[in-house]
Amino acid sequence: MLRVQRLSKLATRDFSSSLRSKGFSNVLQFATIQPSRGQLTPRDFQFKAAFVINTASQCSSASQLKQLQLLHEKYRDQGLMVVAVPSNDFAGREPGNSDDILKRYAAYDVTFYIAHKASVTGNDAHPFFKKIADKYSTSVAPTWNFDKFLVDHRGEMRAVFPNDTEPLVEEVVAEIEQVLEELPRALEPGQELIEEEEYDYEEEDEGSEDEESEEKDEC
Repeated sequence: MLRVQRLSKLATRDFSSSLRSKGFSNVLQFATIQPSRGQLTPRDFQFKAAFVINTASQCSSASQLKQLQLLHEKYRDQGLMVVAVPSNDFAGREPGNSDDILKRYAAYDVTFYIAHKASVTGNDAHPFFKKIADKYSTSVAPTWNFDKFLVDHRGEMRAVFPNDTEPLVEEVVAEIEQVLEELPRALEPGQELIEEEEYDYEEEDEGSEDEESEEKDEC
C-alpha cells in the first residue's frame, strides 16, 4: 500500500513558470542498464509523465529508492515513468560500472528504469540536466543526490523537488497525480509525434576506477 507522508511545509525548488519550456521532450533520452529495457527515446514518453531523479545507491538517502519503487508500482499504469539516473558527481556515492550499480539497486527490489551512470552537472552533464541548468540556473539543476524533476507530457518542467524532500510526501504525490490527470489518451489537435534529435554526450567510463571525491559533506 502506498502510504503518503505529510509535511507541514514542503521545501520545493522554485523556478520561473514564465520560462517553462517544451524543449525537455527531446532531451528525455536515456540508455538503460537493464538488459531488457534498452534505450528510452522521446517517443517512449509520448502521453507519459516523467519523474527523473539523479540517484546514488551509496548515499544515506538511498532509502528513497524504495519510495520511488512504490510510486512506480502505483502510477506506472496511469502513465508515470520513473527514471533513475545514477551519478557519481556528489561525494562519489555511485562508484563502479553498470554491473556494480545493478547489484546495488537490486537490493532495493526496484523495477523502474535505471539509466547508465552519467554526470548531472557541468559541461559533461547528460543533456536533460544540462538543459535544466541552461534554461533555468545551476540552483535548479541538481545540487546533491536525489533531486527530483517532474516533466509533463508536453515536455514542460512542472515541479522540482530537492534531495531532502522524500518521494512520498503528500505534496509530491499530489503534483504527480495532477500531471497524470492531464495526460491525453491520443494526439491533441494539431499535435504531432515528437521528432527525435540526437544529442552527443559521453557516458562515464565504466572501465576506469572512479576517483574519490574530496567533498566532506555527509551524504
